[in-house]
Amino acid sequence: MWEEEGHFHAAINPSKKPFTIVIPPPNITGQLHMGHA
Repeated sequence: MWEEEGHFHAAINPSKKPFTIVIPPPNITGQLHMGHA
């Protein structure tokens, strides 16, 4: 559903310099546990 509607499709702006995120920020959707180590 979200793929079909294009919610996470990035709009390319050729006037801006491209960039990447090597390590995304951690999600804060729950409590930390040993699986996060």
